[in-house]
Amino acid sequence: SGSGKTTLSTRIGAALDAVVLEGDAFHAAASVAKMRAGQPLTDADRWPWLDRLGAAIGEAALHNRVAVAACSALKRSYRARLVAASGVPLSFVLLDTDADEIARRLK
Repeated sequence: SGSGKTTLSTRIGAALDAVVLEGDAFHAAASVAKMRAGQPLTDADRWPWLDRLGAAIGEAALHNRVAVAACSALKRSYRARLVAASGVPLSFVLLDTDADEIARRLK
């Protein structure tokens, strides 16, 4: 939260006339409940989410030539899962935001 994923993906999507997918929309209800309760997700929680998001990226890219998704895929294994699930070439952008700036945005 607060790193700028949604803002940047929306701007890139507009510039490319691309479908923009918000990764959080692909979480299972149980995962959303865990996050709201302050419980961290496990990899077992994340794999189906990454599969759903990756499939949606692939479908959007096939129909629209390009798609943009906002999500936290910090581990290499998460990015590999997205690539496998999408079936299309993917590029990733790392947002490296200062911790003080993120705290300011979340106030």
